[in-house]
Amino acid sequence: GRWLAVSDGCKRPFIVLFAALLVLPINVAMKWLLIGWRVPGPFEESAWQVAADWVVDLHCKICCMMVMVPWKSWWRFWNAIFRLHGLDIDWQSQVGSPCNLLPSKIDLTSIKRTHASSANVQFETNCGEKRLRTELKNFNVGALTVAGPGVNLVNAAVPPTEFISHDMNGRETQRPHKCS
Repeated sequence: GRWLAVSDGCKRPFIVLFAALLVLPINVAMKWLLIGWRVPGPFEESAWQVAADWVVDLHCKICCMMVMVPWKSWWRFWNAIFRLHGLDIDWQSQVGSPCNLLPSKIDLTSIKRTHASSANVQFETNCGEKRLRTELKNFNVGALTVAGPGVNLVNAAVPPTEFISHDMNGRETQRPHKCS
């Protein structure tokens, strides 16, 4: 009896991890079935679209939270998962927390040779009734930073807690007062 109790206790974390690994492909399927591929340009947002975005994004966050603890540092694993969701990301880029990338916005974001901090970096894609593509190349993003819709960020670094509202290119953009 005692061996069974110890054994069951040791199995629980593996069951949770295994369940999370099973639901990640389900989330990819949900993204493509409920949301589909998003393209830049004008759009009309319906109640169905808002509900589908919310359901898929919440499901993804829950899955990521379950898998993130043991696999947070496996950024290539997360790059592969988010490539399946439609994110244009290379293998060298690191997004600190996978929970920051929402499937409803992911296919309007391009990340190349970029490092995003692990603390709640957000990428916005909607500007009024228009969807815009956000691109990051050779870029470092600080904690609690929000990249606004349609910005192109190249060869620079942004300190924590900034809202980036315009394109940035080069080293002169590294000062906080130039970011927003």
